[in-house]
Amino acid sequence: LKMVQALDDLASFQPKFLLPFTDALVFLFTEMAGSEAVPQAVRVAALNFFVTYAEKNGMALKKCAAFADSTLVALFRAVMADVTPELSDDSDEQASRRDMEGAVISLLPSLAGALGAKFMYARYGPLIVEGLRSEDYRAQYTALLFAGTLAEDTQQHFSAELPHLLALVLPLLASDNDKVLHGCLACVALLCSEYAPSMQREYHAQILPQLLRLLDVEAGVQPRISERAVSCLINFARELIPAADAEDADEEGDEGADYAHIFEPHVPLLA
Repeated sequence: LKMVQALDDLASFQPKFLLPFTDALVFLFTEMAGSEAVPQAVRVAALNFFVTYAEKNGMALKKCAAFADSTLVALFRAVMADVTPELSDDSDEQASRRDMEGAVISLLPSLAGALGAKFMYARYGPLIVEGLRSEDYRAQYTALLFAGTLAEDTQQHFSAELPHLLALVLPLLASDNDKVLHGCLACVALLCSEYAPSMQREYHAQILPQLLRLLDVEAGVQPRISERAVSCLINFARELIPAADAEDADEEGDEGADYAHIFEPHVPLLA
């Protein structure tokens, strides 16, 4: 662990010194992060090294074939192997970062920020599609986590691919597996934020009825699922009308007219 942390410090303060060893470092830390035989603290430290190296030597990492072909795949597989049927406790943030799922998902935005959303989503796209098409709930859940977490700043590069992605994601809102359903709601919420307002305008008929159905705890919906559905519904509506427009709507009373047709057909479901 101390060796990993020392190399992390070296990458942070003397990044050029490590450039000639990029391939070897990628191989070493990929083996550490992907091995279940390695202590969890070391695996998480290896993940942190990749973030540091991406921030300091991002171009070298992007040019390293092993990083794209092995490391990123290993991170996806590590999360999938760590998935359990139980819903995680969202309130215990520190505990969640100590497992591989929490550690990888918390660090993915930093990797994407350093290497670019286009680079990351292009590499993970095939794995996400493969996972969403799988019958294994662990693969579905992992794909949903990655699709949502990596969604930020992808609209300008992948908006044409959104229909294909949603064709695989939205049917999972009807999943009978609570783990998959929880992941799907998180994914849809993040996609609503990134692809607003076009996603809400074009897909409300597939999204809103499912969200409203999942609010009904009395019908047997798990409270944790219902809470996640509320968060997703808030994202759906909040990203539809920017705050500035909402303030104007209070004064003028007609700014929301363009969006009324999205909500009106679903009002009876609230009764």
